[in-house]
Amino acid sequence: LQHSALETLSITLNDNYAFALTRDDILSISSAWPNLVHLTLAHAPTRSDEALPPVTTFLELANALPQLQTLVLCARFDCSGRDNWRDASIPPHPLRQLFLGLDQETGSYRPDKTWRALAAVLERCFPRLELKYDLVQPEAVGAQAMETWRDVLHHLQDIRSGGRRSLSPPGF
Repeated sequence: LQHSALETLSITLNDNYAFALTRDDILSISSAWPNLVHLTLAHAPTRSDEALPPVTTFLELANALPQLQTLVLCARFDCSGRDNWRDASIPPHPLRQLFLGLDQETGSYRPDKTWRALAAVLERCFPRLELKYDLVQPEAVGAQAMETWRDVLHHLQDIRSGGRRSLSPPGF
């Protein structure tokens, strides 16, 4: 299904239609549709026998699609190994709208630190990224995915405001 002139692809599957995206699936998007500006693949991700795509996969995709302005990927990205990806970077990219499905189970025993580290990567790579919470509907991706992404965006907002919100729970 290659189409080099395609600029917008939007697929939203409601009612618990689910499939898994692998790292190879995600990276093949840029060769199939190299001129994408808006990409939405919103669905309830499912488990697969293959490993979850590492969170840095979306950076590779964005870097390969220099015109991309909107990216919605519900691939259950693996956020483990924070020390290996927290310094990840690509040249500043024009992406303005983003939603990532993140695997809650790989957010480490301190998910707040993981989401803040991801927010720092977003700020470094996507300086024009808008803090939009409504790119997908909970019916398509699940309430937990929405809540996790809101946490990441709250950290991004805090970073942009120059804050250093505590990563420890109140009372510690």
